[in-house]
Amino acid sequence: MNKYVEASFSTDKLVLAAEDSNVAREVLRKFFEKANIKYEIYNDGGGLINRVKELDPSRIGMIITDIEMPETDGFQVAQFIKASNKYSNIPIVVNSSMTTDAVKNKMDQIGVDGFIGKTDIQSLYAVTKKLLT
Repeated sequence: MNKYVEASFSTDKLVLAAEDSNVAREVLRKFFEKANIKYEIYNDGGGLINRVKELDPSRIGMIITDIEMPETDGFQVAQFIKASNKYSNIPIVVNSSMTTDAVKNKMDQIGVDGFIGKTDIQSLYAVTKKLLT
């Protein structure tokens, strides 16, 4: 993992993530800590959406969401953010093992800003660098 995280990101913005897999949450946690990114990780999209509602949208640098989660899934997270005038400018990156063209097309229609395969740290680094700096 270290070879992709060249340096800390210079941002004071918060990254919010929704991921129901313990293993994937740990991968994200290690990535954020090595990159010195302020982050919060939720077990499902509902917790993430509730937190977004509590924050000033200008404090949120990016949202990373899995697709398949209990309660509120990644499609619902993306639709909530992108359909809202208040939150639509927050970049959303889908981090999922569901990388079929049909899924990507649906997320493109919603307006997500990036789509990466789960645990693809090189792509996660590249999209994070692009969206946060």
